[in-house]
Amino acid sequence: MNAARTYVLGQRLRQIRQEQGVPLGQAAATAGISRLWAAQIEGGEILDLETMELYAQVLGARVTVTVEYEPRAPRSAGLSAMPTQR
Repeated sequence: MNAARTYVLGQRLRQIRQEQGVPLGQAAATAGISRLWAAQIEGGEILDLETMELYAQVLGARVTVTVEYEPRAPRSAGLSAMPTQR
């Protein structure tokens, strides 16, 4: 995951925590992580999905990750058959 996405996720968690009026230290302690680590998560510096999910749960939120895939035609599709050698 790139740094911009990590930053957006962290900012969203910070926003949720602040909307609830929960101090950073309290959220961190409830999640069982250090205040520094919580600040780094919120600052987009750390993307450990397991820890981020735990931190989000403490705030009553959840982190979801999706993988999207659009299959492409096989490389040989549309290519004419190779001529046979005689």
